[in-house]
Amino acid sequence: LLQFAMTTGNDVADVEADRDNTTFTSYSGGSRVLVQGELSVGQLRSACAGSLAVAALLSAWLSYQTGNVYLLATAPVAAFMLWIYSGTPFRLSYRGYG
Repeated sequence: LLQFAMTTGNDVADVEADRDNTTFTSYSGGSRVLVQGELSVGQLRSACAGSLAVAALLSAWLSYQTGNVYLLATAPVAAFMLWIYSGTPFRLSYRGYG
């Protein structure tokens, strides 16, 4: 779920760069679903938010079941990492870290 959130969120954040990229490969240049019009930005944002929400619920349930309070941090930490990797003002993926 967290990997899916990272992938969909990164596609939304990088849509403009992906549109400009004419040298994409199977391994770089985004999934191309936004550029090719297969999905909308709203659909990918919803998918990202939904997967983060389910991951948060799952981590809360696992935390309760195991008694490990640190599991509660997994979804918020993943959301924070997505933000600093792809989102403004940080956009670490554009600064040689991605």
